[in-house]
Amino acid sequence: MCTWLGTISVLSFALITISIGVLSQDAGESDNRCIAETSCSACISAGPHCSWCKSLDFKGARCDRVEALQQLGCRREDIFEQSKSQYSLTNNQKFSDYLNNDGRDQIKAVQVRPQKAALQIRAGDSITIPLKFRAARNYPLDVYFLMDLTYSMSDDKETLGKLGGKLADTLGNLTRNFRLGFGSFVDKPLMPFINPARLDNPCSAGQVTCSPAYGFRHHLAMSKDMKKFTERVQNASVSGNLDNAEGGLDALMQILACKNQIGWARDSRKIVIFASDGILHFAGDGKLSGTVKNNDMKCYLDSKTGLYLASDKMDYPSLSQIDTLLLQNKVSIIFAVTKDRIDHYERLNDVLLGVNYIATLEEDSSNIIQLIHQGYKDIVSSVSFSDDATYPLKVSYESTCNAKNGLILDTSSCDEIEEGEEYKFTLTFSLEKCPADPKDWRQVVKVEERGLVSGVEIEVEMLCGCDCKTETNSANCGGHGDLNCGACVCHEGWYGPSCSCSERNATSITELDAGCLLADDALLGVDLCWGRGDCLCGQCQCYGKAYGRFCECDDSLCGDCGPHGKCECGRCLCDPGWEGKRCTCTTAQESCIAPGDTKPCSGGGKCECGKCVCDTVDGSRRTGAFCEKCDTCKGLCSLYKPCAHCKVFGEECPEDESIDPCISNSSSSYINKVRNLKISDDLEEELCKFEDEEGCIFQFSYYLDINRKVRLKVLDSKTCNPKPNAAAIAMGIIIITIVLIGLFLLLLWRSIVAAKDRYDYMKFVEATERSNMSGMNPLYKPATKTYYVPQGFTEPQEPTTPPVTTPTSPSEKKNF
Repeated sequence: MCTWLGTISVLSFALITISIGVLSQDAGESDNRCIAETSCSACISAGPHCSWCKSLDFKGARCDRVEALQQLGCRREDIFEQSKSQYSLTNNQKFSDYLNNDGRDQIKAVQVRPQKAALQIRAGDSITIPLKFRAARNYPLDVYFLMDLTYSMSDDKETLGKLGGKLADTLGNLTRNFRLGFGSFVDKPLMPFINPARLDNPCSAGQVTCSPAYGFRHHLAMSKDMKKFTERVQNASVSGNLDNAEGGLDALMQILACKNQIGWARDSRKIVIFASDGILHFAGDGKLSGTVKNNDMKCYLDSKTGLYLASDKMDYPSLSQIDTLLLQNKVSIIFAVTKDRIDHYERLNDVLLGVNYIATLEEDSSNIIQLIHQGYKDIVSSVSFSDDATYPLKVSYESTCNAKNGLILDTSSCDEIEEGEEYKFTLTFSLEKCPADPKDWRQVVKVEERGLVSGVEIEVEMLCGCDCKTETNSANCGGHGDLNCGACVCHEGWYGPSCSCSERNATSITELDAGCLLADDALLGVDLCWGRGDCLCGQCQCYGKAYGRFCECDDSLCGDCGPHGKCECGRCLCDPGWEGKRCTCTTAQESCIAPGDTKPCSGGGKCECGKCVCDTVDGSRRTGAFCEKCDTCKGLCSLYKPCAHCKVFGEECPEDESIDPCISNSSSSYINKVRNLKISDDLEEELCKFEDEEGCIFQFSYYLDINRKVRLKVLDSKTCNPKPNAAAIAMGIIIITIVLIGLFLLLLWRSIVAAKDRYDYMKFVEATERSNMSGMNPLYKPATKTYYVPQGFTEPQEPTTPPVTTPTSPSEKKNF
């Protein structure tokens, strides 16, 4: 009986639900992302389109779109709708330089606009803020010279001491506001890095006198006094050590950690010029000398002598520690090292994330002025922004970098910038969800340039809560819950929309089963609460991660929706521009277009999920990240040939509004001039060879980095065959012509002679055949004559006595 009545109740509720659903579809659909939420704060945090109905007599899902709530009977004045995401600029001073036209110095230059902003953002929403950068003229520059003063660098020290005037002129041409500091390093004064027997004079083996070894000595804090700088350099004495590696990292750590002693200005561009002819000791090498304590990244300079006091107590710092302080203090390094040490410092620079420059130092440092000028230009020619936003708040960047083709790049940096020119960026703030702790709903995000103090400070307010008064132990909740924004928040042990269900009576009630299943699902025989929960007092109590009014949603079924999608009710809902079951496929084709090209996949494939799927043409399959490779293709070599040739060898670069890889992807590291061209298989690097108009072969390689920028490595020298000697070639041609003519005449003469001989022979043969003469001379007589004895002749017999039978000799017979 009860089962039959329960079935009728379910069917009745199904009809009611179908009617409500029809009404909803007539004027607007409910948002599945919203209806699963049961509290106002959770509703507002669910997405930018979710609103909350706080009417006491409202019986439907309180969290939904405004239109859907109104259709279900919620009055407009009872709908709590969170403010839309918006921003305002609270400080937006104009750009200014350190030196105005009237010559007056300013305290601070303005290079970034705005300086401060306020941002309100809803969960699941995003908002963009414009940012502009202009490099200020005469921006303060602090340069610290850090020299390796082992004995092999003595001539370099002398050279630097003599170039004080030229150095001042060079820096003065870069900025009017510069200061110089000076320090030197050798190595830890411990075995096995130095010889204890020669502690007082490490150079005694070479019959030279020099100072005892030390780790680092700070000689001069930042100063505008060029005379004092020159004196300190000239008065600094050289020392010596045993091995080829030096203690340069100890010196760098103290320069970065001792900001007050060094005298770094807060608002200045900070550069360390590191000059050395040796390699470096790294963390762990100090254990050889017994200094096993890890470097603590603190300052240990003696205030009087400037010596590093912990050189014999702590290990060398690690590259990670050096990099951390470089980024924190916004310090750049110019590594001026000898030719045989370039590879060592290039590998070191690959690990450091800061803005650094590596250059070849002549044996006597005679080119130090030129290196400083080039290094400064290289460092200041790029601008890059970073932020300290934390999850779930994210910041992304876009900019055209003033490229001629106007292409918008997903980048936070621009290269080859010029002073006085504005560069525009777009910052996009996205809030995936509200933080669990309300204290985190307000944050201050700093967006700063990596080499300067300049940046923008943004006060972020996350619109995650509801401004509703809470009525405790409300009668509307049966005294068993608190009323907040029209909904009951039940006390422990009580359930239901009005907190009328107790745990003691929490068994399924047939009359209320209709509240635990959708009408359509009831007709299909689906279990109550989708089999993922218990129906208690007409309300589903879901198991595990299932949720929703009928436990119809289970986000564990989504898997990972990645950063471009959200799991909503068991399926991934992708952000605009993304698709796929896991929202991992972008619909944009920019990632399939090779930098500098215009065709997706080089015209030889299709862009699917942000990657090229290459075609097969005439049995030959294209390969490569952009389908640029095939048996008869040169990849992207031809595309980057003009750029590589003009930038490295000083030729005039091509100008094309649609394709200009030299500009649209330009950066200080976009084209790298190298002495030796090594191809890396790990980077899928491609080698390109071309012959220029002069007949010289130049080579370069290209590969795609992690930021999808094409990086070119160009061999700094061409391979040219010696120019031919025109006079020698002409003489050779004349000689060869004469020889050929002679050979021709000789062959012609020989042919005529052979023909004449053949003719004479034929005449001789003909004459012989006409003659009657035999082959024997008629006057010739042979030397022998033959006679023939007649046959059948018999001598007559005489009647005499018989002949004597005595044998006769052959001679006698012959006589007879």
